[in-house]
Amino acid sequence: MIIGTNTAGVPINSKNNISVAFGSAPEPLPIPTDGLIAWYDASDASTITKDSSDLVSEWQDKSGEDNHISQSTGSKQPLWVDDVQNGKPIIRFDGVDNSLFRATFTDGSISQVTTWFIVLKMPTNYFQYAVDSRDGTDRQFLAHGNTTAGTFDMYAGTELETTTIDTSNILLYTLVFNGASSSARRSESSYLSGNAGSNGMQGVTLGGRFNDTGYGNPDIADFIIYDKALSTEDRDEVEDYLTDKWGL
Repeated sequence: MIIGTNTAGVPINSKNNISVAFGSAPEPLPIPTDGLIAWYDASDASTITKDSSDLVSEWQDKSGEDNHISQSTGSKQPLWVDDVQNGKPIIRFDGVDNSLFRATFTDGSISQVTTWFIVLKMPTNYFQYAVDSRDGTDRQFLAHGNTTAGTFDMYAGTELETTTIDTSNILLYTLVFNGASSSARRSESSYLSGNAGSNGMQGVTLGGRFNDTGYGNPDIADFIIYDKALSTEDRDEVEDYLTDKWGL
């Protein structure tokens, strides 16, 4: 029973004389949160800052870690495009000079194991990057060919690649950077495995390389980063969520 309010106007419960603040609690995230470092979700309008031309200056991280990415130069801002995949918007990079980035993560560099879930259409041309770190040493990336044309290339000090690359469709990829046991899944199936090197990850760049070259033209719908290896159950939960959400 509420018997009054305290000096701040907060109701007081008669049973224990404790102030009770009313209001709705934040809704829990629909994916596992342990180890979650960053989440960039193009379908969440509240995380996108864009102008009247739909050019994106900031993409906020919804993990709660505040690892927001941005681009202050108007001519280098990517485009928010509505109704591209399953009725939802994506962020489109032009392959010329568009990027969004942050130099460091709020809690510093991430060491392996790291796990990425990314829903995107891969860049169409050789030496075009979809995702990179922001540090030339503490670096992990995903690119369309770093040294070999026509390859899906993941890297954390050693290139791990396959020539079965799809540059026409938006697909779900799950990348695990774990030294000689690194792997990639495409559309919830095994795709690539081997040694990707032992680098960690410092900062993030979308749409180009860490040093503002190698610009790519991916369409990016969702990008989630964990600083751990997920259990099979948790991995499947994230993959199922993204597959259903984006109609993949």
